[in-house]
Amino acid sequence: MTVNALSTGFYSADFSSGSLGLYDGSPAMMASAGLISALMQSLAAEAPAVAQPIWFETGRQWGASLINTVDQLVQAERGAPLSSLPFEEGAAYLQRWLPGAGYGAMAIETTGYGKGVVAVRLVNSLFVAAAGHAAEPVCHLYAGLFSACFSAMAGRELDCLELECQSMGASECLFIIATPKKAGGLRERIAAGEDRHAIAESLRAGGG
Repeated sequence: MTVNALSTGFYSADFSSGSLGLYDGSPAMMASAGLISALMQSLAAEAPAVAQPIWFETGRQWGASLINTVDQLVQAERGAPLSSLPFEEGAAYLQRWLPGAGYGAMAIETTGYGKGVVAVRLVNSLFVAAAGHAAEPVCHLYAGLFSACFSAMAGRELDCLELECQSMGASECLFIIATPKKAGGLRERIAAGEDRHAIAESLRAGGG
């Protein structure tokens, strides 16, 4: 998160005690790009085979807590839980609150939700700032976070993969949230050598 995020109401801070919390009172923390970079390098060096799943699962747990905070904000404003809103309206609340909470500037596209696909376009990811140039996507924590948030909103299990990443030279990070089966199919296409940008273009065109 960023210092500017403190002015959004998403966080509460007590500078006299040095404490930071979410809207619901649960604890939060601030992390610099330098700290994230050190954690990424250490995990990649010590446990390269499981580094990506660890970041993803961390994001899942973070997202489960985060969506509860968003739900309370929605209830305070609408008098109804997030789960009672149409999916598109719930996504609009995420798009409104997450950037203000310091998660980067984002746009959530729900036009493909009827086909089981949601896209999130993100810039200014903390992980891109920490990693610099990379050959593969680096924002695995965000992928886990989006998986948890959208699963809670949809009332069913949804997976998430980062299809394009600014660390690889893309203009933005592109996350695809989809059913586990569809997301697995996308991963198979990537593993088979299909170009990530070409896959993204086919999804934009309404293809698989």
